[in-house]
This record gives sequence, C-alpha cells and structure tokens, in this order.
Amino acid sequence: MMTDVVIGERFEEVMPQKYPMLMIDSLDSWEFDGAGPSLSGVCSYSAGRRFCTALSADGSLPAWALIEVMAQAVSAVMGNYYESRGKHTPVGLLIGVRRFDAGGIVSVPRLTDLKVSAASGFFDEAMAAFDCSVSGAEGSISASAKLIVCRPEKDGFTEMFSRPGRPAPDPALFHIV
Repeated sequence: MMTDVVIGERFEEVMPQKYPMLMIDSLDSWEFDGAGPSLSGVCSYSAGRRFCTALSADGSLPAWALIEVMAQAVSAVMGNYYESRGKHTPVGLLIGVRRFDAGGIVSVPRLTDLKVSAASGFFDEAMAAFDCSVSGAEGSISASAKLIVCRPEKDGFTEMFSRPGRPAPDPALFHIV
C-alpha cells in the first residue's frame, strides 16, 4: 500500500487544469492499494479564495460547480498515481456523473473551506469510477456523486472530437503526450 503524496510541492504544475480553471488547492492525503487495485485521496478547496471562472459575482460557488471540484480531486489522485510511478500525468475526461446530490444547497459561500474525497470503486489505466464527496466544517456542506473518468490514448482522444466532414483536431492542442 502506498500513501506518499509525491505531487505536493509540484501540485499546480502536475494538475492538467490551469488557472483560472484550477480550483483544488492541494492533495492532502493519498492511498493506493494494488491488491484491488484502488485509489483514494482527500483534497482541500477554499471556495472563492482565488478567482475561477465558475464563481458567481459575489464570490460564491454554485452547487453545480461542485461536480468540477470533485473531478479535480479525481485528477489530483490520478496525477499522484502516475507521478509516483515516474510517469507524466495524462489528460483525462469526465465522461459521466451519477447520483449527484448537492445536499440541498444552492451555492457554497465565499471562503468556505471544503474537504473533497475521491475513492475508486473501479480503477484501471484507461477508465475509473470514483465515489466523491465534498464536506464543509460541521456538516455545513455535504455533496456527493459518482464520477466516471477515462484516459483515452492519443489517437483515441482526437477521434473523440472528430466529426463527419471535419478533420480531427491537432493532438498538440490538448497537450497529450
């Protein structure tokens, strides 16, 4: 079982999301159990601490944007997995969200500190399903969802964006290595 967070100091460099889309502040803990195999991790996020494109005018975060917060937690966990093996963090895609429950909130107030958990129920190098949750202090925020993610190969990624009569985009646009 591995528990070392190897992307700590390089967090912003490793994450595929960049400002103003990067929301997660850090990967706080991480665990990989090769017997499953399963991955899990906990990230921190302070809503509206810095600008991101999903914020409302008052600096609050709409509840629907918690899906992106969860997806970025998955990205951090997956990034730590690849980096711990000496591999570059690949671009991944969120391909499905199931059972999203915002816990009855409409938005997360500005500067609310959140913990975001992501635990894989299924994981392999190409696809994974993560049970995610977001919680605030003293139960003020409680949201959850199951996220399905994939890591397409370089050729498969461009094919996903191809349309009849239009060539596939240049893979360099997506920084796929």
